[in-house]
Amino acid sequence: MLQLPGRAALPAPSNTRQPAVAKLNSHSDSPGLYRGFFLHKSSKWLGLFLLALGVLPFASGLHGPFLLDDISNLDGARAATGSVGELVYAIIHNDTGLLRRPLANLSFLINYHWIGHDPFDYKLVNLILHWLNACLVWRLAAGVIGLLYPKRECRYREFCGLFIAALWEIHPIQVSSVLYIVQRMAEMSAFFILWALVVFLRLIQKPATKPFRDIALRTIGLGTIVILGVLSKENAVLFPCFLLAIYFAASESAQSSFVRDAPSKVLFALMTWIPIVLGLAIVIVGFQWLTAGYASREYTLYDRIFTEPFVLLRYLYTMLIPNIGNMGLYIDDMPLHHADEPFAWFLLLATFSVALGAIVWRRYAPALAFSILWFLSAHLLESTFLPLEIAFEHRNYLALFGPMFAFGYYFFGLMTASRINSLRLACTIPIAILAAGTTVRAHQWSDVRFFLEHEVANHPLSARAQNAAVELDIESGDIEKATSRVKTVQLLKPGVFWPLSLDFNLACDIPEHKVQWDKMLLHIEQKPSEASIMGMLQYDARMYLNSTCANVDPEIFDDFLMKVLNIYRVKNQPTKIEELLVLRSYIAKSKHQLQNAREILHAAAQANPDGVIALSDLAYLELNSDNLDDASAVIEQLADRVRRSSPSRQFEVDELRRYLSEAKTAQVR
Repeated sequence: MLQLPGRAALPAPSNTRQPAVAKLNSHSDSPGLYRGFFLHKSSKWLGLFLLALGVLPFASGLHGPFLLDDISNLDGARAATGSVGELVYAIIHNDTGLLRRPLANLSFLINYHWIGHDPFDYKLVNLILHWLNACLVWRLAAGVIGLLYPKRECRYREFCGLFIAALWEIHPIQVSSVLYIVQRMAEMSAFFILWALVVFLRLIQKPATKPFRDIALRTIGLGTIVILGVLSKENAVLFPCFLLAIYFAASESAQSSFVRDAPSKVLFALMTWIPIVLGLAIVIVGFQWLTAGYASREYTLYDRIFTEPFVLLRYLYTMLIPNIGNMGLYIDDMPLHHADEPFAWFLLLATFSVALGAIVWRRYAPALAFSILWFLSAHLLESTFLPLEIAFEHRNYLALFGPMFAFGYYFFGLMTASRINSLRLACTIPIAILAAGTTVRAHQWSDVRFFLEHEVANHPLSARAQNAAVELDIESGDIEKATSRVKTVQLLKPGVFWPLSLDFNLACDIPEHKVQWDKMLLHIEQKPSEASIMGMLQYDARMYLNSTCANVDPEIFDDFLMKVLNIYRVKNQPTKIEELLVLRSYIAKSKHQLQNAREILHAAAQANPDGVIALSDLAYLELNSDNLDDASAVIEQLADRVRRSSPSRQFEVDELRRYLSEAKTAQVR
């Protein structure tokens, strides 16, 4: 537990009789003082057990389905054949995040090969990780209370910290992180951030006996933990900001312990100011590169900047008023705000003012100041200038600690200050309310139809929720409702490609449904860099390859792909040209026109001299056609390109050579 230098908990005199009921904030550690809460010697073990009970409300959701982008992330990290090259590729080549989040991918890969690959198996690991994080939140909360309020005696910090950790753990907003499988990335990043903070708070209690050695070892140790967090999800780069949030809110005597001597000052600078300065330099130098993604968004950088304060306000409201009807996986119903709105300017300036006010007035309400600084620090990456989605609930996984700290500290202090036992027991009321909400919400996530019904009901203006429900409407035979939903999505997202392409998906199941081919072409010509274009076209083409689109003539779709291809030829984008030709080869394969598919793949390989997708598909086509000599030639051509431009895909070449060798052996036999 955190104990500041020169400050020790005062034991009760052995010859003093303790009252039957005493105030929790008194300076006594007598076991009798906490009768009705915990036994003194077993309090930590009992605390861990109670936090373990805190995961039970999530249990009903463990049998729920894969959601949103679960499949795309998990499938890419499964490495089906298990070869070393493919394992490495699966770990480092997930398309999510700037750094590809290799440590999180590794955990998914381990899950797939050694634990299980059903949704339950992934979600169970998430739940265990959530409990571990709650334990770290407990230790961190107790330590922060000691820094903010040094006069609070040690056992008070422990119990108040446990109360705060329980609020954080059992809050229903955490459902969208724990039961949304891919958000293990956020959980793992949070785990390493919390671990690093707890370690740092323990280190500042220990004077450096050998300054240079201790600085090196402590910096390397903390740096390693933070880097592991960054490799799980980029949010861990905010570690210096979280540390400063603690420092600025701490009492003056506690702040002095951060920089008590030269080694402490060096460590503090290495963990805070230096990485922050480097980060700002990277942002300034690479700003254009970091914001390039707005070319594929339906909103601008300025739209995002003026909208995010409203998003933060919504997040905060959801945390403090935990109405599960306001929560959701699909919260893309947030309206955009613009620079011509006076109130948007007011809220943006208010956000900066609140942050500054928390630092200036921290002496009057340290817990509130820390809460504000932590919450805003947690959103510096995902709720500022980066071209990400406007809002997602799981971005609050670690941010929730701030508001729960302030609420938990003040509520716990108010209830335990009374001599009336019944008021002390009132601490269980918010826990029970949150547990009930989490139980109900986890149950909603246990079945895909039940889940979507609530998502659509709670967020009728969410295009994602409406779109997700379309497939269920088709499965149930309610074509009219499915068509109505698609029209709703198109009205909600008029400037985006993927709603337009939904007509094609409907037409595959509904004969004579009108597809807006011309409108899609016009959109592609106007916004060729939009991220959803190739993804949706790939999905549509695979429907033919998998024989799941019987009602749309493949010739019409192939003609559409040719027109799109011409757009990208004019814009001289060889990668897109290769991808589109590969899609055309799918159409040819679906019609059993293998020679045509072969010619298209050859053209795709020529169109993009550094591309490997077309050659890989062509090699498999030749192998499956028993054209082993041609397959051998294509594989060697692919090997040359892999060496030049994609060395991490060497495993594909190795696998193709193995298949070729096996085919030649079988041919000889």
